Amino acid sequence: MTSPRSKQLSYILPEKGRPGHARLVNQSGMKNTIIALLLLACACAPANALARKRALVVGVSNYAPGTGWKNINAHNDVVAVKEALLFQGFAVADIVVLEDAAATREGIIAALNQLHTSSASGDLVYFHFSGHGQQMWDASGDEIDGYDESIVPYDALKNYNTTGYKGAKHISDEELGKHLLLIREKLGSKGQLIVLLDSCHSGTGLRGLGTARGTNILMAPDDWIKSHENSAKQGDQTILEQEETTILAPFVAFFASDAGKVNTEIPSPNGSMGPLTSAFVKAFGKLNAVSTYSGLFDKIRNEMAVTSPGQNPLAEGYLDRLVLNGEFVAIKPYYSVTESGGELVLNGGWLQNLNKGSKVGFFPAETRDYLKAKSLGTGFITSSEPARCIVTADKPASTLKGTWAYVLEQSPGDMHLNVRLDIRDTTLRRKLTDEIKKKKVFGLEEEADCFLYQNLRGDLVYLGDRQNAVIDSFQVKIQGIETRIIHSMELLARSTYLRKLDFSDGSDFRFTIEIVPVDTTNDGKVARILPPLKKDKTGNFVITEGAPFVIRVKNRGDSAGYFNVLDIDPLNRGNVIAPESSEKAADFELNQEQELILPRDGRYYIAIPPYGMETIKLIVTDRVVDLRMVFNSNGPGRGAVSPVERMIVSVFYPEDAATRGNNTMPPSSLGVFTLNFMVAPKKVVNKP
Repeated sequence: MTSPRSKQLSYILPEKGRPGHARLVNQSGMKNTIIALLLLACACAPANALARKRALVVGVSNYAPGTGWKNINAHNDVVAVKEALLFQGFAVADIVVLEDAAATREGIIAALNQLHTSSASGDLVYFHFSGHGQQMWDASGDEIDGYDESIVPYDALKNYNTTGYKGAKHISDEELGKHLLLIREKLGSKGQLIVLLDSCHSGTGLRGLGTARGTNILMAPDDWIKSHENSAKQGDQTILEQEETTILAPFVAFFASDAGKVNTEIPSPNGSMGPLTSAFVKAFGKLNAVSTYSGLFDKIRNEMAVTSPGQNPLAEGYLDRLVLNGEFVAIKPYYSVTESGGELVLNGGWLQNLNKGSKVGFFPAETRDYLKAKSLGTGFITSSEPARCIVTADKPASTLKGTWAYVLEQSPGDMHLNVRLDIRDTTLRRKLTDEIKKKKVFGLEEEADCFLYQNLRGDLVYLGDRQNAVIDSFQVKIQGIETRIIHSMELLARSTYLRKLDFSDGSDFRFTIEIVPVDTTNDGKVARILPPLKKDKTGNFVITEGAPFVIRVKNRGDSAGYFNVLDIDPLNRGNVIAPESSEKAADFELNQEQELILPRDGRYYIAIPPYGMETIKLIVTDRVVDLRMVFNSNGPGRGAVSPVERMIVSVFYPEDAATRGNNTMPPSSLGVFTLNFMVAPKKVVNKP
C-alpha cells in the first residue's frame, strides 16, 4: 500500500531454475468441485437440541514406502484438532481418527461411509484432512482446465505410469464431494457439516524452510499434460449459485490456500503443523456467544496473515451461520483452577491466547466482577499447552485450587525470529553467526522463520521467508554487510511481532477500520468516496493493484481512545501510516461515534505489490501513543511514555537494560484491531 508518491516494491516467488516466476498449475482448485457438489442452500431452522457432534479426522504423516511422498507432520495437526474438538463438546467416542497406515484410500472411504451411517438428522459433523494433495487428470471431462484436485491417502503413489499406476488410490474432489453430499442429506436442514482441508496441490522443489504439503508433479499422462499446459490461465470456475432447499444440511469449507500456492508447514507450540489447522484450532477455542463462520474465518485469516502471509486461505458455504448451530463452548472471561502435582492448572491454554508470561489473579468461585473484588493471590503463566496452562502463584497451590482465574495483564509473547544460514563464504558466515548470537531475538535453526542465502556467484546474499519470497538483498562486497543484514532482520522481526499482536478480546475499546475505494481527480485528490470494500465469495477482502482507496477509522464504543495505524505488507515489512511524519500523535483521538478518513488531507492510498496478504493494525490506547519511535533504527531513545510504548520497546530492545521491564498490559486498556486484505494483480485482458 502506498500514497501516490511512494516507491513501488516487488514480490518474488521463484520457481526452481526460473528466479522471479511462480508456477501456477491450476487455479480451479479442489474447493470448486467440492463446493459445486455441496452448495445447495437450506432454509433457516432451529438447532436440534439432541444433536450429536461427530468428527472424522484424517492425517497422513508417514506415507507408505515406495509411494514417493515426503513425510510431513500431520500427526501434530491431528493432536491439536482433537484437543479443540474435545474443548467444544465433541465426545471422545464420536471422534474417529485415521492416521498413516489406517488412512488408506479404502480406510478413508470406509470411514466416510460409516460416518454417513452413524449420523442422524440434526447432527453436527466435522471432516478434516491433513496430508498431501495432487492434481490429477480429469478423465470425465467436467473440469475446465482438465484436472481434478485430489487428496493423497497413505497408499497412493506420487508418479503416473502409463503401464502401471494411474491414480486409482487417489481420492478426487469429485469423489470426496459425493460422499460429503450424502452426509449432508443424512444430516438434513437442522444439521451442519464443516470441512477443513490442510493440503495443497502445488508443492515445489524450491529452497524452503518449511515442509510443503503437495507436489507440482501432475498425476496425468505426458500427452495430457502437454495438451492442457495453458489451461490454468483460464482462471477460476464459477461457483454455483445457491438454491433454496429444506433437504440438505448447510455446510462451510475451509481451504489452506489458492490452487497454485504452496501450503508450507509452520512452527507451533505443538511442533510443525499445517498453517490452516494451527489457525483453526486457535480460533475454535475462542468463540463467543454470537460467533458465526464468517467471524471464525476472520480469526483464521488474521492468524495465517502472521504465520503464512504468502498464502490466501479460502472459505465457502454458509458463513453467516452460527458455528455448530450455536451449540459451542463460548470463551469465558475466567478459567477454573485445579491442582496437579503441586502445580496450579487452568482449563485454558494457547488455544485461548493464554501466553507464557501473562499475569492472572485468583478470586473466589462465582466472582463475576473481578475488578470490584479482592484477589486471593496472583501468579504468572509459566507454560502453556493447547487447552491447559501452568501458573506459578504467590500463594500455595492448595489454597487456590477451586478458585476462578482472571487475566490481569496479557502478555503478547516475546519477539523471536529463527534464521537458517546458507552462506558459503566462511568469513561472512562466522561474522553473521557472531552477530546473530549477540541478539536475544534471534536464533539459529534449520526449521526457521527466514533464511539467509548466498547465490552461486557469491556476490549477493538474500533474506527470504518461509514462502520463498525474497525480502531483501545485499551486496557482499559492501563494507559492514553483516550490520545491514542484522538491521533488516530486526525490522522483519518487529513487523512479524506486530502482525501477530492481538488485544481485541477484553478491550474497553470498540473501534472499526474499513478500506473504502474512491474515485480520484487528475491532480491526485479524492473526488468521491465509494461504499466500503466487501468480502469476495472466498471470504477475503481483495483489492486490485493500482486501485485507489482510503481508510476509515471509527469509534463505535463508549470509550475515547488515541490510535496509531500500521501497515504490514506480505513480506512482513512494516510502516506506521498514521500519524504521518509531519503529524502530531495527540491529534489522533476519537470520541464516541467519531470517525476519521486517512490520509487526512484529501489524498488517497494505492494498492501496489507485493501480492499476497497485507495487514492493517489499528492500535488504540487511553493515552497518547506514538509508535513511530519503535521503528527508529537508532534505538528506542527515552521517549516511551505510555504503557503500550513501554511494552513494545521492552520487546523490541531486550538488550537495552534501561528499557527492559514488564511487557504485559491490562487487557482493557489496549485495543488492537486487525484488517487483512489481499493485493491482487491486474487482470490481463487478451485482445482478439
